[in-house]
Amino acid sequence: MIKALDRWLIPYLRSPRRPRSAFPVDMLVAITDHFEPFHRTDKEGAMRRMRRWADAFPRHIEPFRDVDDCRPKHTFFFPIEQYDADVIDSLADLCRKTGSEVEVHLHHDGDTAESLREKLEKGKRDLIRHGLLACNHRGETVYGFIHGDWALDNSHPTGRHCGVPDELGVLKATGCFADFTMPSAPSPTQARTVNSLYYAQDTPEPRSHDRGRRISINAKTVRDAPEFLTLVQGPLGF
Repeated sequence: MIKALDRWLIPYLRSPRRPRSAFPVDMLVAITDHFEPFHRTDKEGAMRRMRRWADAFPRHIEPFRDVDDCRPKHTFFFPIEQYDADVIDSLADLCRKTGSEVEVHLHHDGDTAESLREKLEKGKRDLIRHGLLACNHRGETVYGFIHGDWALDNSHPTGRHCGVPDELGVLKATGCFADFTMPSAPSPTQARTVNSLYYAQDTPEPRSHDRGRRISINAKTVRDAPEFLTLVQGPLGF
């Protein structure tokens, strides 16, 4: 990722052909990872990883500030099916010290819409107990989402790693403000739409997010509709 930024983003910022603006330009660079402290390890190993984050991350970001005097932040997409109170306590403490955030990441298989809803609601409650997740202007808990194993909306050809063809609607109904799963190539779960920010309409069939309506200033009614979910894709290629 860093090499890609060096090859594409930095030369673009320095280019004399870059469009000029009379107003300040804010740039957001989001690197969305699957944060899994239990990956191929046990509780002791997970806590050891958290201690390393707690020690190294604040030190590494300390020298850097943007024009608003803010340090870099990290968004931890934590797999809610791997909930552990001690690990989440450590993660919440790190977020309080650095201004970072936690969002929802879920591996699941063979679910129905109802069982998926139960898992998401339980995961939200678990994180809320530690002071995590955000609220919207109505005081409702909201969250960003990454689908473990990439099979968003039952998109794997075998039907594995999901089971819920109306997953987009379940996510929206439980407070998901945007999905950040894509890209997933070379996995067969890769959506046909690439390099895009768009609204995908939930349908009874799998892979509802293969197509959608591009985000625009005038698309507020689409954004707020219960059958549409915001899809924020990373670049499939520069």
